[in-house]
Amino acid sequence: MLRIHSVVVFASILVSATISEIQAFGASVSIIDIGGSVVNPLFAGPPGSCPPSWVCTGSPAPGFASYAPTIAQYPAGSPFPTSAFSPTVFAGSGTIRQNTSLTWVAGDTYTLNLWAGLPNTEPNGTTPVEAWASAARLYLTAAGGAQVAAFDIPRPPRGSFAANLISFTLPTNSPFIGQPIGVLIFVSAPSLFSANFDITSEETQARMLAEVPGSPLAARIASTPGLVVTALVGTGVLPDAGGSSACINDRCIGLRYFGSAGSFTAPVLEPAGDFFTFTNQQVVATAVVDLTQQQVLQVEVF
Repeated sequence: MLRIHSVVVFASILVSATISEIQAFGASVSIIDIGGSVVNPLFAGPPGSCPPSWVCTGSPAPGFASYAPTIAQYPAGSPFPTSAFSPTVFAGSGTIRQNTSLTWVAGDTYTLNLWAGLPNTEPNGTTPVEAWASAARLYLTAAGGAQVAAFDIPRPPRGSFAANLISFTLPTNSPFIGQPIGVLIFVSAPSLFSANFDITSEETQARMLAEVPGSPLAARIASTPGLVVTALVGTGVLPDAGGSSACINDRCIGLRYFGSAGSFTAPVLEPAGDFFTFTNQQVVATAVVDLTQQQVLQVEVF
């Protein structure tokens, strides 16, 4: 029986960059992206119901709910297919929470990319929203919902979303060491005040900033079969940043986009009659994003 085994070959990469770039960039293993461990970070679910994998409370119930934003809420279009909103019926308060698979480690720094949106209308598309919620807060929690850190969520521009990069370092003497890391969002608002939310991983956040619709990078992505994207996150000097020193102090992410450069087959020594299929991947574009400043530092398309 003829059997063919497939192998994908990436030229000159180790994990997501060359060895020299990893050493120069100084990728830190002690900065943890909480968003990468959140289940259902875009709060997808039945409209008007608490999103799956989350626990919602509040009055009126369910306190938080899922919906699909349209141009009625965001005239330029929402960057997300779904979002969480609160209050759920014109006035009240609510919480939405989830424990992740991560645990608190002394001295480690944790980040979370929380997007906040101020819609023009309620989810029904007709009732106008007058203002941002009177109270909107993100809590990082431990076992039993104990509060580890709290962050007020600022008002975004009307009819749009704004990114909020949350960063927190757990003290070395914290009583929460070893406990599960949780995320909780609280909102309280009078009638016709509202707030929308989404969570992204650092890679997703960087790609949203870099892959602007209509840009040369977006066009290259659309025209590249078998696209593979790798990412390296950290602080230091990153060659792809075009000599910028911004990443020495800021947290940055380097993206590399790989496309298929063709494939070929070759016989194996054993068993007789078997073949390997090699698919070669070459770099078609690179981008560097400053996550701290929410800015694209460099984009190259090949």
